[in-house]
Amino acid sequence: MPAKIKIGMGRLPAREVEVGPILSIGRSSASSICVKDTKVSRNHAVIQQHGSGTHYLLDLGSANGTFVNGRRVTVPVALKAGDLINVGSATLEYIADAMIAGVTSISDAQTVIDFQSRKVTILVADIRNYTSISEKMAAKDLSLLIGGWFKEVGTLIDQFGGVIDKFIGDCVMAYWVKAQTADNLDYVIQPLKAALALVELADIFGDRFRLLLPSQEFKIGVGLHTGETVMGNIGTIGRPDFTAMGDSVNIAFRLESQAKGAGKTILVGPELASLGAGIFELEDLGPMSLKGKNEKIQVFSLIRSKN
Repeated sequence: MPAKIKIGMGRLPAREVEVGPILSIGRSSASSICVKDTKVSRNHAVIQQHGSGTHYLLDLGSANGTFVNGRRVTVPVALKAGDLINVGSATLEYIADAMIAGVTSISDAQTVIDFQSRKVTILVADIRNYTSISEKMAAKDLSLLIGGWFKEVGTLIDQFGGVIDKFIGDCVMAYWVKAQTADNLDYVIQPLKAALALVELADIFGDRFRLLLPSQEFKIGVGLHTGETVMGNIGTIGRPDFTAMGDSVNIAFRLESQAKGAGKTILVGPELASLGAGIFELEDLGPMSLKGKNEKIQVFSLIRSKN
């Protein structure tokens, strides 16, 4: 059974709604959960499901904030069973699907292990100097811009055929799996296009930031790597968690981290660079040492599309 939200509003009887892929919360009557409270914005927050099956709560820049277990939301928050969400006078409880199904025994909750190795491109994008930004900006403005950023990032990744695996604080990880039934380079071309589009999107958000915080730049770093990656479910029968794991994922994170020190925005691993060289302009930065890797790997900076 799907995850649900249990809604409590004052003296009104509690009710439940299914979360699904996306659920909107706000004062607007068009919202999935409509909260008629002047402290609630028309488009206040949204709950979205991403590739791992996890539901994330995003505040959309509400004036009075969205709170999970008493803490204000600024970056996407992965919801867990029993989490309490406060929006104005409404209290919403997240009920995970395993809870709904009434898991009562060890056999019901046994771990699902279903791994397979696939050729995958991993993309990791991180907001530069997020801690400094969060310290200097008012909570309302921060949630407005950061909430808007992650919402548009999710839309952009989807437009380019990728799957968001997870949000980790101010960082997002997405992946593209090589099709087994067709010999094409979508798993190469689409993530490279998405990376360039993310930088363009960051420039737009940079203009918005300068209006509120003239001394602060909004920049991102992106790492991409293609390789054999373990894909599979790590979870329970009631709540499977489909995700990408392994060395390719680690390298993508390391490349993103290395980008700032290299003075670049998008760093790309060798296989992806080789496959995309005919379509994209890349700068060979030579072999680099990455944290946790014994051997150096050839690293490239993505410049632009040749087309």
